[in-house]
Amino acid sequence: MPYQLAGKNLPLDRPFKTAGTQFPSNWLRLSTAVDREAYGITFVEEGPSFDSRFYTGFDSDGNLVAKDLDELLAFYKREVNEIAGGLLSKTDWMVIRKADIGTAIPDSYVSWRQSIRNCNEAKITALSLITTLSELITYIDTVTTEGDASADYTYWPAEPAA
Repeated sequence: MPYQLAGKNLPLDRPFKTAGTQFPSNWLRLSTAVDREAYGITFVEEGPSFDSRFYTGFDSDGNLVAKDLDELLAFYKREVNEIAGGLLSKTDWMVIRKADIGTAIPDSYVSWRQSIRNCNEAKITALSLITTLSELITYIDTVTTEGDASADYTYWPAEPAA
């Protein structure tokens, strides 16, 4: 609920002062329209919202302004690589230990690490095939129950139990 006083926003649940009167944090919630009007407090309708992941806002005609598709694709490819790197880094010590002293990496972790790399590759490939913003939005927002990395941007294989 965006309330304003003299052109300034009054956030809910925050105390404020006007005309020498201090108001408690719950006053806007408990007051009536008549109470607020007596102090010159108005309710301002919020404008339409948009998904800031894909759009910068609205133009003067009220149409959504899309972000650059190539920049978005580059961003999501970087994000996928960073996530995969972060997941793999948790078990890099196993790879280093094997190289240093020959201690075997448990097969479940070898398989999991490879599945992370495969998943990363599938996501990068899926992103590379996207040609429109609507395709990108669908891919980023789709969640499957099958764990298909090429169809589900958010899916990553679970780390095996130790």
